[in-house]
Amino acid sequence: MSTAAWGQAPAPEAAPGGGAQIQSLDRLQAEQERLRELARRQPPAYDDQFLSADDGPLLGGEANPTDTEPPGLRYWLVETQLNWTQRQPSGAAPQHLSESGLRLQYQQETLSHGQWQVSADARRHSGDTALGAWGAFNAAAQSTSGARLTLRNLGLPLSPSSFADIGLGDLHSEVTDGLTRGQRLSLGNSVLRGASLRVFTDITDVRAGWGRRGQFEGGPYASVEPLGGALSWLGLTRRFEDQRYAAAQVNRTTDTLTLFPDGRRGLIDSAGYALAIGQGHQVLDSGDHRLRLTLLGSHDTRADGSVARSSGTFVEGTWQIGSYRHEGGLFSTQPQLRFGDQLVADGASGAHWRMDVSGTRLYWGMGFSHERYDSGAAWGLGERSGTGLSLNWNHRLDRRSNWGGYLQLQQTRSASDTTGSDSLCASAYYQTRWAGHGDSRWRLTVRRNQALVSNGPAATGEEIEWEQDWLPNDRETDNTSLRTTLGWARDQSLDQANTYPTAGLDLRTRTQGAWDLSLNLRYTSRSGNLSTSRGLAGAVQAEKQLTPGWRLGASLLLNQATLQIDPQALLPGTVAVSRSHERTALVYLRYEGQRGRGFSDTAGAAHGAGAGRIGGVVFLDANRDGVQQANEAGVPGVEVLLNNRERAVTDPRGRFEFAQVRTGSQRLSLRPESIPLPWGEGPQSRTVVDVPLRGEAIAPLGVVSPQ
Repeated sequence: MSTAAWGQAPAPEAAPGGGAQIQSLDRLQAEQERLRELARRQPPAYDDQFLSADDGPLLGGEANPTDTEPPGLRYWLVETQLNWTQRQPSGAAPQHLSESGLRLQYQQETLSHGQWQVSADARRHSGDTALGAWGAFNAAAQSTSGARLTLRNLGLPLSPSSFADIGLGDLHSEVTDGLTRGQRLSLGNSVLRGASLRVFTDITDVRAGWGRRGQFEGGPYASVEPLGGALSWLGLTRRFEDQRYAAAQVNRTTDTLTLFPDGRRGLIDSAGYALAIGQGHQVLDSGDHRLRLTLLGSHDTRADGSVARSSGTFVEGTWQIGSYRHEGGLFSTQPQLRFGDQLVADGASGAHWRMDVSGTRLYWGMGFSHERYDSGAAWGLGERSGTGLSLNWNHRLDRRSNWGGYLQLQQTRSASDTTGSDSLCASAYYQTRWAGHGDSRWRLTVRRNQALVSNGPAATGEEIEWEQDWLPNDRETDNTSLRTTLGWARDQSLDQANTYPTAGLDLRTRTQGAWDLSLNLRYTSRSGNLSTSRGLAGAVQAEKQLTPGWRLGASLLLNQATLQIDPQALLPGTVAVSRSHERTALVYLRYEGQRGRGFSDTAGAAHGAGAGRIGGVVFLDANRDGVQQANEAGVPGVEVLLNNRERAVTDPRGRFEFAQVRTGSQRLSLRPESIPLPWGEGPQSRTVVDVPLRGEAIAPLGVVSPQ
């Protein structure tokens, strides 16, 4: 699993598969480049009283008298959406829910005061509350309305070499750069209503904040529902020569509702610390490496005055040797280890290792992990252990053909059940291209006792599929793609062999009348267990540009799998994929506009060439192929970063959008702390897209399991 560069703001990597490459800029370099460009664009009559060309090379450059647009991009968006949902529980009466929402966004770029962003969301629902969002400990949220308001000031120049990011309103807790999410260590991503501050230079990164705890709830635009209690943090990273760094952060939470090991609920106050030393940032070339040692500790005080202490140690590293990339680590924790309001680990210890090998025609990788929970771990589960093994490969045979696959093995054991349980998932495919048509793929998948969903039996069986792209790559410039899937499954999940056909359709097109149409549908047995959905599932989406700036859209969502991430779950990193029997219809109306001349901090971006959009999905890439399969659910609540500055949060289906983006090459990455453990960044978690004029760039971003 590829992780963000420890000790510095994450920097982009080359697009997978030999895509466009851009200059690597960290956050400080990006802000300095932005100021240089904005200074060049000021008209001769502009007189800046804070930063000027006399301040040194940071703001060097001549003004361009030919620029007719005023400097600084100003962008606004107004969108309203209506949702209607019906769920048909087994053996119960249908449930109905209607939701409405309003979204307002405004942003403005300035030279002396950074970039200002304001976003406001409001929502209201009526109908069955059981269809609404879920609160702490999976208790259904009762509020019928809510709001969300966030104000950000990004890249506020404090001096030619120091900048600040300021946030007010509904936001997430943060960690300093040197403690960024690792392969097995995540210090949380709590939702708060409060304030945050980041001050950064080329050698330091300081972060602080405070807020009342909350949780995103409802739709179509999630609001923040209070959970009770408050969280505060203060962190510092200091960089030294030879890419060495040290980092420390303290978090404190008050009046946090938690579930104790004996099953009782109660309030606690918790204080936690994290200390790290490390060396190395990015690992790109042979001989590059990075290492980090992290020490954690927590001190919990219950309402009755009793105290619980816990600690943990994490050692992680990455080493590039030729075309071989190794990642691994060791960790050991005591029960009930917390950081802020997040349960980091519960008495787990173990080791993990992964190797990826890149070649001109062959890419392959393998991984191994082992975790053990001692008998003193919480929740009464007792001593238990888990071992995982994974293998994946892709071999290009020639210009037209390639083959590949993956294998995942998982073994669990417990003191009360020495036989434990074993699971397997294996898949292999062959792909080729026929003259006059697109790619053809044949895939065979075998499952043995695999837990695909949390609300169904383990999957056992085999499935063979044929996928066909009916339009060759050179036709995709016509804004149309068509893919069909036909398959046959043998399902033995309940010790009874059932066979049934499967089918799929994926169509994307743009008509002459400015209509965008998308169909992504899959059919499988209504009683099958080899997929995360049953019956007809998928989405039908349509959007039309009414006039410049105005768009009308509608979607129909059928029986799509849902993914729930509960930070207050019994065990940290609980990610539950569930089958649903829901049908949702939604309609939205959007107005957006812009004025002024914008700036892109991405090298190679086209200046003065207008704007487009970026849309995409963050999904669980189980087979590490970078393509979202029918069984790979979208991940909600993940923060997507555009050029490491602007943010978008994925919706309940994992989708995200940047509505107004400069044309040219743009960098997308994920905020590591927002990815739920045990999943993390992978080869397809960062990419470079080329935004077309008045068009949309599609960016699927996959997160992978370390197994």
